[in-house]
Amino acid sequence: LSLRYLTENRVYFDDLQLFVTYMIQSGSAPTTIHNRVGHVKYWFKWNEILLSPSQISILKTHMPRKVTIHDEADITREDLVSLVSHADVLMRAILLTLASSGMRIGECLSFSLDQLRNNEIHLTYQQMKARKPHVYHVSSEALQAIEEWLKVRDVRLSQARNKSVKCLGLVVPMSDNRVFPFSYQSVAAMFVSLQKVAGCYEYDAGSRRACRTLHGIRKWTDSQMKIYLSVNLANALIGHFEQGDASYRRYSLEQLRDAYAKVEPYLTILAPQEYAELKSETQQQLASHDKLLVGLMQDNYELKQDNKVIKGTLESLIRYLESGK
Repeated sequence: LSLRYLTENRVYFDDLQLFVTYMIQSGSAPTTIHNRVGHVKYWFKWNEILLSPSQISILKTHMPRKVTIHDEADITREDLVSLVSHADVLMRAILLTLASSGMRIGECLSFSLDQLRNNEIHLTYQQMKARKPHVYHVSSEALQAIEEWLKVRDVRLSQARNKSVKCLGLVVPMSDNRVFPFSYQSVAAMFVSLQKVAGCYEYDAGSRRACRTLHGIRKWTDSQMKIYLSVNLANALIGHFEQGDASYRRYSLEQLRDAYAKVEPYLTILAPQEYAELKSETQQQLASHDKLLVGLMQDNYELKQDNKVIKGTLESLIRYLESGK
């Protein structure tokens, strides 16, 4: 469509003004409008379409004032339970992946099937906001939800492809190998619809945004992790890099796996709340038994060593006595 647009001899500045008017009338948030216009202007420059200083000045007067204050509602476990319970197979897999890993939505929509290894998602530095490679961990129930989604993924892609052909006359290639081959805008719209169905949708008229966002799920995961893990470990798991992390903190993948095993029960959505406490208690008991077993093995090893010493001493004593005879 973008290539077609460049061949239609359009008046680009007029189209950009109409685009701004459309977004204002459709209720887009001021920050969203500014971001989208910025993307279009950058695309213009890329294609050597330059706006004059007077046109830029006119456009600024047409743009809405940015609103930075957002009345954001906290996402609770109860909200997530309700949302997941009302979700279809796609949104269930996305929500459980986000909640159990702490991934950003853009990262979640970028990973391919070959990057999913057991319960770990290995992202490259290009896929990460911080431009550093990272490994996210997902829960067992999230893995199960992903497996269910993959059973119908190709069918959903085929439906989307047919819709593109019918509505836009475009033939969309089927070469997208992402696990969730959808745009952020599509998933965000599905998330709003899901909230309305679940009865937890709230709208902030001031910022023209929903009070509960997909990024709020990452905040919930971060908060849950920091109840049961140190701040540094939680940051390392969710890919939140702070000053000094690169120089002073180096957690091995094995250490992160152990940390995630401790917190995974508390990131499980569909199981009862008692499950997390029971599983955590079971893990603690197993850890205690492991320590006891290690201690017994160490004691057994020391006894064997003592027996060897005693045996050697007895043999020496026998030889001494025999030589005296």
